[in-house]
Amino acid sequence: MKLPLTILAASVLVCTEAHDGLPVNPELGVPGFPDCHQPVKSALRGEMSVDEAAHTLVCQQKGSDDAIKIACVGDSITAGVHSSGPQYTYPSQLQDLLGDEYAVTNLGACGSTMLKKANSPYWERPQYQTLVNNTWDIVVIMLGTNDAKDPGDGGPNNWLHDCGSFLYFRR
Repeated sequence: MKLPLTILAASVLVCTEAHDGLPVNPELGVPGFPDCHQPVKSALRGEMSVDEAAHTLVCQQKGSDDAIKIACVGDSITAGVHSSGPQYTYPSQLQDLLGDEYAVTNLGACGSTMLKKANSPYWERPQYQTLVNNTWDIVVIMLGTNDAKDPGDGGPNNWLHDCGSFLYFRR
């Protein structure tokens, strides 16, 4: 039985390191283990930047026609950058918990943001195109961590705020 489309959203605003210096998956040319492949051989040889390689990925929906399709959308946390392998990402663990009746697709994009005006919007990644070009029963969204990056933590100026000012709290 197929469930109606359900959207679950989780956003954590904390400062994180940029994807620079993270271990790169040699099969993709980017950190993490999204359900994608890398058709551009120069990315696999390290002849292009991680950012360039991230934009050349080709991603695909997993599962048979009768499976309940789940898309896991997010940044490096979803992609599984710090996991010890593709079977240890949270989308893979979700697949193991739910069983064969479900098909969980990892559409994580390392360094991506929910903000469209940030340095690396999810909307501009191949994972987003896979999301909108397929039909899903459930979408789990875990974006927002990289939106908090600012020059104070060594990142780009994604989060234009003044909440550190004393005057901000005074009325």
